[in-house]
Amino acid sequence: MVQLSGANHLTLAEVEVFGGPRADTGGWVGTWATAMAGPARGIKVIGATLTPFKGRGGYDAEVEAPRTGINEFVRTSGVFDGVADFAAALADPRDPLSMKPEFSAGDHLHPADAGNEAMVAALDLAEL
Repeated sequence: MVQLSGANHLTLAEVEVFGGPRADTGGWVGTWATAMAGPARGIKVIGATLTPFKGRGGYDAEVEAPRTGINEFVRTSGVFDGVADFAAALADPRDPLSMKPEFSAGDHLHPADAGNEAMVAALDLAEL
């Protein structure tokens, strides 16, 4: 199982739509506790980093901070059986907080077909 959450819920624009509080690192990490039941059932859990989305409406330093914290947790916590670093796979080398233009569907958030292909390439199938 690949545990991937949507970065769009970090933005103020999305919070206004859903009416909830802005996300923080601790809240997101807590939601992944349910995924950790996977190994007890013989299911491997691959943690996936949140993709960059600078340029999306509602993006600012306040929403980048939890994305960075979540990604650090995914990469270094050791609670997952493996890591799919989708953030690194889709980042623009000129501005790693942004998605590489050819990987974006045009909204700075969702990947286009080429972005989805880059995400698949970032998966280590041996971990599954």
